[in-house]
Amino acid sequence: MNKLVLFIIIFLPFSKAIAYEIGFVDYGVNYQVLQVDDNTKDEMQVGSVAHALGLYFTYTPYKYSRSIYKNWHSTLGADLVYISDESPFSQSVTGGSGNGVSTKESKVMGYSAYLETGLSFYIKGLNSSKAGLIIGYKYNNIDRTIFKCSDCNKQDLHSFSHSVYLKPFFSFSFLHNIDGQLYLTHYFGNSGFKHGLGLQITF
Repeated sequence: MNKLVLFIIIFLPFSKAIAYEIGFVDYGVNYQVLQVDDNTKDEMQVGSVAHALGLYFTYTPYKYSRSIYKNWHSTLGADLVYISDESPFSQSVTGGSGNGVSTKESKVMGYSAYLETGLSFYIKGLNSSKAGLIIGYKYNNIDRTIFKCSDCNKQDLHSFSHSVYLKPFFSFSFLHNIDGQLYLTHYFGNSGFKHGLGLQITF
């Protein structure tokens, strides 16, 4: 399932690469609040909410104004992820501003990278507003470790893994040359997350 979705996301927009040009038109900032599923929360001993902040860019295949490809776009992005640590460990570390020994607690942090593709259409009666549906594939790498420490202990939180998701969205313009996209995500399988609510700002 995951491999099939990844194939669709990567190759479908380029299925007519000879006939269509590729426009790299949008880039911006992404912020998302994610709900950690109950099993992962208990097993990994983390909080119920994760925060993700990162960057993305969107490309659009196009040729003619009447082509469906004008409504098709794909996105590549990466986020930093933070989750509250419900079972932190402490470790003595050296260095820092005092160059001495201090004790620090672990944090649950990591990153995610994602590919997604889908269709969007203008909403009649709402200028510059669109609605659409996207399918995506996300890779997560999240650990429990001491922040900014090269030799500290680390626990791999393996329950946060790759995942497939659906993402309905609504996009709108609110400033000159700046667009917003409000979206929901629903994650499938045992990825560690259930749902998400996010906002993208495109420049």
